[in-house]
Amino acid sequence: MQQRRQLTPRKTFRALTNACYIIMTVFVRNGSVMREPRERYFPLDFCGHYCYNIIIICNYNRPPVRICSESGTGQNENMKKGTYGFLLPDYDFGKYGDITVEFLNGIGCRALLIDIDNTLAPYEQAEPDEAIRLWFSSLAGAGIKACLVSNNTAERVELFNKTLGLPAFPDSHKPSTEAAARAMADLGSAPEETVCLGDQLFTDVVMAHRAGLRAIKLPPIRDKKTLFFRFKRALEKPLMKKYYRLKKEKSASPDKKK
Repeated sequence: MQQRRQLTPRKTFRALTNACYIIMTVFVRNGSVMREPRERYFPLDFCGHYCYNIIIICNYNRPPVRICSESGTGQNENMKKGTYGFLLPDYDFGKYGDITVEFLNGIGCRALLIDIDNTLAPYEQAEPDEAIRLWFSSLAGAGIKACLVSNNTAERVELFNKTLGLPAFPDSHKPSTEAAARAMADLGSAPEETVCLGDQLFTDVVMAHRAGLRAIKLPPIRDKKTLFFRFKRALEKPLMKKYYRLKKEKSASPDKKK
């Protein structure tokens, strides 16, 4: 007689969150059944999207994570070895303009997957300013390829990209890795030479690590003050504190001083 499998709380939670995400994706995100405007079902869409994030955070079905080698390129390569490390960036900067060509060449970066909102510009800025265009020109001059990978709509991304003329992937559904895979195929870059740049841990950084890439985290330029965004940023704070603590320990270690 076959032994009956025991239903543990872990298995139950995993099944429920996966089912919730699948249902919300089919009925809301793809609109295959509900033909109403997507905005009307935003709370349901939000639940489906963040159930998927919960699965990742809780380490259920966790995909492989690239761990930088000792000779490799991550400041905090040891961070990827724990559950929390999966959510932590590899590098951080104050703003996109602080990321120089010399730094990118130094870490072996030949391609950048870049978020738009609160990374390059605030939500209300429809088009890139002169500083953004000059920064992209400096990347192109150094042979570093770039593309835009955004969760925002095609209308928003196309307008922002009009003067830049970059490969662009709107409605990316980060932390899904589908857009990252398509972007790398378009740019002709390998995971080890591709870096993701963004302002959010649960979308940009998680997508990067799920795809085997490194991630650069920037603080948001001008964050929205809605309850939704405040909740996300509140979850990020303890993780970034852990990142800065580990970074400080790394810089103070004997190996680093040598």
